[in-house]
Amino acid sequence: MKNKKSNIALFSDRNTKSVMSIWGEKKYSTVLVGLCLLCAVTHAGYMLFFAFANVNFMAVFNIFSTLFYCLLIYLTRIHKHYLVGLGLCIEIMLHVGMAVINIGWGYGFELQLFAVIAISFFLPYKKLSSVYYISLFAIAEFFLLYAETNIFDPIYNSYISASARTIMYLFNCCLTIIPLFLESFLFRVSSDHSTQVLTDENKDLSVLATVDPLTNLYNRRYIESKFEIAYRRRENEDEPFCIVIGDIDDFKVVNDTYGHDCGDYVLKTVSGIITSSLRATDCIARWGGEEIMILLNSTDVGNAIQTIERIRIDISEYDFEHNGTHLNITMTFGLSWSRSDVATMLKQADEHLYYGKKNGKNQVVYDIGN
Repeated sequence: MKNKKSNIALFSDRNTKSVMSIWGEKKYSTVLVGLCLLCAVTHAGYMLFFAFANVNFMAVFNIFSTLFYCLLIYLTRIHKHYLVGLGLCIEIMLHVGMAVINIGWGYGFELQLFAVIAISFFLPYKKLSSVYYISLFAIAEFFLLYAETNIFDPIYNSYISASARTIMYLFNCCLTIIPLFLESFLFRVSSDHSTQVLTDENKDLSVLATVDPLTNLYNRRYIESKFEIAYRRRENEDEPFCIVIGDIDDFKVVNDTYGHDCGDYVLKTVSGIITSSLRATDCIARWGGEEIMILLNSTDVGNAIQTIERIRIDISEYDFEHNGTHLNITMTFGLSWSRSDVATMLKQADEHLYYGKKNGKNQVVYDIGN
């Protein structure tokens, strides 16, 4: 039961806040003012109807209803949305009760109780219990009024003609249908808005889960999934791929000498150079620290060597400048192109990288004979 209550609370609160967030509080207030103004004009019309029908009690009642909606308009303008919503529903239920008791069932006033139930889920109440109470009271009032009209005769029924009764019924049907249509529209708008928000948030979460925030490269988890796809494609379609691990030479010296801000600058710049040199079908990721992993799809070893060698030269010739300091940055790459499984290829690329770091750096290491 607790979970059910929380779900209903989320439903009501989400729809109210979604509409307000879409329109903004100013526009939301304007809509409430328009709703109250419509109710005030409607009650003024009711007042004339009951006055001509000599139903004096309801004529007077509608004078006060009209004035009450003028008060609600004022409360809306000073942002008392909770009081406006509560007052709106209570007045409608009270007016329906008085109308049915005085002139009887069948004029369409009782139908407005269904509109109250729908409206209650979209008005800005402070507590969910307000929605419960208003909905329950509206349902209970509907059946109590039906029972009352079957036991007691209406006070003024003989004063109203059959044609006037039909006109009033059709008019009240319209008043009920219009709010129900509008509330359905608002629900669709808020639902679409919520769906779009969730979609955008999921996209943001997907980016956070797959992209390194510093370099804007993919992270280790993402490229590992791409390795498996490339491996299956090679096994099924005989499409080659190569794996490359690159490491920035003497990166620790850069950090220790010029600070981590400079190190971050180097990482981001190197990432940009490599990314601009790759195809859209390739994949690049930050493997960890200053290591960068590259997946070259649909690439044989010869083309892979040319691509990585060009990247190595571009990095070594690039003028890295940070806060007036010019840096000479190079990278060492280990390349694997064997037809082994992914784990073996990663191990080979790492071994080639290690060999290059120990034997002069700033080079691309591969083993054509493997």
